[in-house]
Amino acid sequence: MQKTHGGSKMVSSVGNDGSEVCGRGSEVGSPSDLMNKLQASDGQNSKPLSDLMVQHGGLVLNELRRWNIRPCDTDSVVSNVWLCVWRVSRIPVARPAAWNPSLRTGSVDPFVPLLARIVRTKAIDFHRSCKINRQQQQRLSDTAKVFGDDWKNAATPSASRRRDADASPVNRNPSAPSRRLAEVGRGMLEKELAGLPEKQRAVLELHRRGYTNRAIAKMVDCSWGEVSRRLTNAKKAILRRVNVKAAAG
Repeated sequence: MQKTHGGSKMVSSVGNDGSEVCGRGSEVGSPSDLMNKLQASDGQNSKPLSDLMVQHGGLVLNELRRWNIRPCDTDSVVSNVWLCVWRVSRIPVARPAAWNPSLRTGSVDPFVPLLARIVRTKAIDFHRSCKINRQQQQRLSDTAKVFGDDWKNAATPSASRRRDADASPVNRNPSAPSRRLAEVGRGMLEKELAGLPEKQRAVLELHRRGYTNRAIAKMVDCSWGEVSRRLTNAKKAILRRVNVKAAAG
């Protein structure tokens, strides 16, 4: 059975006896009653939370499937959902985000739309973290392509910490020069480096060897901003030449 609350559609599950899981609430109280008990205990009484998990566990699982959460990842997301429910119960009553059983829409128990919002938030957070992990894997792959045999030294934890501390603002555009430069073959890159102006070639060579912008600025005696500008111009110049040769070929 499908129910829609506040624009969020949640699918109720069915118990082994053929009745809805939500229907079991009559045995231990309504969801709002259980949340009231959990709130009154300041999160110290785990029994109301356990009863809520029994009442709405199947409903949460069905909703996560609708958000394309894989079965192997469900347990961690479900844990985050119920942890968030517990945290909501501990928010002081005077605060706007606190649990408020009076926020009822028609005959719908106010806990149900609250749970729908929490599930939605945690599902989105999960997919966002997966995207970040994929981006990190892509950056590691790009590093290996650009630095060649020296990529492991450039990817060590100490080098990573230096870059995090010293790096200038990162261009998040997926078509930025750094991303496209990683696709250029190593032999072609070495050849095009020789044609760059001396200042641009120097900073790009140091950058490829794993030096931070701060270290490069000290070595060539200029500001961080100037180092960033020279790096960007050098990468763009190489890409322009590669594109021209590709078009001519």
